[in-house]
Amino acid sequence: MRQTYTLDRWEDRSGHRLTWTFGYRGTAGEFGRIEVVHPARRHGDRHVTEVSGDTVPATSFDGWAYGR
Repeated sequence: MRQTYTLDRWEDRSGHRLTWTFGYRGTAGEFGRIEVVHPARRHGDRHVTEVSGDTVPATSFDGWAYGR
């Protein structure tokens, strides 16, 4: 059985632009709550994106910053 889930886009533009964060969040059936945050952290010119949720293990990856 195929199911489709939609996560809502969000932004937090409070404070200085270097502290802004963006992402997606919502509920995906049996996976429960899911949230994607970019950048969750910064390491120089590298940004870390994190995915977390009720049944999703916290996962992160980083890469060079490019635009939004």
